[in-house]
Amino acid sequence: MEKRPEDTLIVIVGLHGSGKTTVASHLSLNGWGTVATGSVIRTEARIRGLPETWDNLSRISLEFFQERQHTIIPRLESDIRALFKSGSGVAIDGVKTPLEIAQLRSISPNCFSLAVLASPRVRYERLRARVESQVESALSDLELPNETGRHA
Repeated sequence: MEKRPEDTLIVIVGLHGSGKTTVASHLSLNGWGTVATGSVIRTEARIRGLPETWDNLSRISLEFFQERQHTIIPRLESDIRALFKSGSGVAIDGVKTPLEIAQLRSISPNCFSLAVLASPRVRYERLRARVESQVESALSDLELPNETGRHA
């Protein structure tokens, strides 16, 4: 594998369902460290004792962007620097705003954006599959009534 500067950041951007995480996974298989902005949101949901539903994660994400003054990248900085110290370039999955890109450029000037695009049809199919999976998971967690109308 070709050696890359240890402080190189690839910032992966794209719409929901475009394939950002798939690209990050391919980079990981090729020696890149990966960090997902969504991990901060999921961690916050767990801290609050909330299930990781689309609604809860969306609400927390919006809160981070509106009320917490874009604090996702600063929360990931130590993970990014640890990957740099290990000699790895880093791919950041799920950057959403120009301010976050500016924050990443302050961590490393070797910062490149990679836009991931997919057709509306492909995005729709991917998002539909995600939602169906979440619904199946939620249904399996429910205690459904038996024939007598009482919960089992």
